[in-house]
Amino acid sequence: MTTPIPVVAFLGPSDSGKTTLMEKVIAALAGDGIRVAAVKHHSHAGFEIDRPGKDSWRFARAGSRQVVIAAPDRFATYRQLERELTLGEIAADITGVDIILVEGYRQAEVPHIEVMRAAQHREFVGNPAWRIAVVSDLPLDVDVPRLDLDDVRGVVDLIRQRCLRGGAPPPG
Repeated sequence: MTTPIPVVAFLGPSDSGKTTLMEKVIAALAGDGIRVAAVKHHSHAGFEIDRPGKDSWRFARAGSRQVVIAAPDRFATYRQLERELTLGEIAADITGVDIILVEGYRQAEVPHIEVMRAAQHREFVGNPAWRIAVVSDLPLDVDVPRLDLDDVRGVVDLIRQRCLRGGAPPPG
């Protein structure tokens, strides 16, 4: 029986530090031997994943609905969509990792960590029912753990305790 891969989202307003924190958390988890997948939600249609003029870009421009780029050490695919995929649909397609970390997807019903900086907006953006921690430079009174923006190890430990079986990656 296959168990779903745990998903943890990082939420917060633009320029709150989500990407920087998530990058550091990924590095720390990977350093601990935990296999991580990362998903970045881009809320606007039309982003470019390929470089103009490259062969794969030309195939997509010519009308290919799906483009695959394969090399001995890397594989990438992208396709045209009729509708935006849900986070669940995306996560179901990810294999070979212990945890999926997501930046964005505010409406997804997955555990999330809210990132809030004093220099930015001071409002929560996620559903409090799914909030497992707040990472901030503000002295907030919240009903979940509140960690400092530079406490990467604290965030990693919280993720391991709350979201990974036994606090460690599964065997295998």
